[in-house]
Amino acid sequence: MSTTSHHFRLGAFILAGVGLLAATIIYLGVGELFKDTLTVETYIDESVQGLDVGGAVKFRGVKVGTVEDISFVWARYDNAEELGRYVLVDMALDRDLATSFFGQKASRETLFLRKPVESGLRARLTTQGLTGVAFVELDFFPPQQNPPLPITWEPTHPYIPSAPSTMSRLEAALGSIGQGLKEFESIDFRRMGNSLAEILDKVNAGLDEEDVATIGELVRENLVELRDGFRRVNVLLADKRLDALIPDAAATLAGARRMVQSSEENFVATFQQARNVTANLEHASAGINSLFSNPKLEQSVENVPQVLDDIRAATRDIRRSTVQLERTLRTVSDLTDSESATIRAILQDARKVMDNLSAITGDARQNPSRLILGAPPKRITPETMP
Repeated sequence: MSTTSHHFRLGAFILAGVGLLAATIIYLGVGELFKDTLTVETYIDESVQGLDVGGAVKFRGVKVGTVEDISFVWARYDNAEELGRYVLVDMALDRDLATSFFGQKASRETLFLRKPVESGLRARLTTQGLTGVAFVELDFFPPQQNPPLPITWEPTHPYIPSAPSTMSRLEAALGSIGQGLKEFESIDFRRMGNSLAEILDKVNAGLDEEDVATIGELVRENLVELRDGFRRVNVLLADKRLDALIPDAAATLAGARRMVQSSEENFVATFQQARNVTANLEHASAGINSLFSNPKLEQSVENVPQVLDDIRAATRDIRRSTVQLERTLRTVSDLTDSESATIRAILQDARKVMDNLSAITGDARQNPSRLILGAPPKRITPETMP
């Protein structure tokens, strides 16, 4: 009886343990079965040795999902062409965690991860310790240094570009170092050393041939002159008058600018008046020229008085124009002092012209025959008088 009771208790204990284990497995399995997940995919252009289905997907060390499937791109997309060598990795992410991490409502649309991807979200293969077990790490990396792989198809699930793994980057760096060492080995250091030795020999020979003492003396004299020059510059810069020179110059330029701006209209009006006076003067001169070239003037001496009257009228016009010109030039002289010498010279030339014209008209008034015959009358003396 005791033996039967002992066996019954042992059997009941075993059955209870098996039932508890089965319940635990069912509970955990049902929880994973009904868990809300979001499937995303990435493409890796390197070996995924150590990564298996069910492997962890972590975001900055926190598990956010698992690896659902590992395959090649050409197995899902027919238009992959030569890019079909990419390794296709499907990942099941916890929807609630994805919403918390990425800051927006998770959905199955491919546009869900556009903003995080533009900000640098990448999937990178990472090896855990020395065991060789790999997992997928999600994190934000510089987008310029980790551009997405080129693809020619539309992803079925939301797409996260991949970034090179640490091992891949290390291999690339070692390859670059090896290439650099190969180029370094191609340098002929022996030839460079021989060339350097030849240069040093030539320098030593040149120093032996030249008078080193004379060269040193010249260098010392140049340094002394340079020091004296710097001393003079320092004395000049230390002068207090230099501090006031720059503000005074700035004030002078500002005043000149204001004067030019305020006198701009006066300058324009004055130059317009000068242009009008010059035109009048040219018109008067043209009248005199036409008068002198008149053929009727050569036909009769009786017309000389009329000619003289015309010359007087033209002379009066010229004098009036000259007066107006002098007034205009005087206004220009008042507006700008910097051009006073030039304007004064112009006035002097104008006066000379007027004097010459006055002399011509005076001579014509005294000797009218000169305008017609070209020679002055004979001088009358007491001996020649009748």
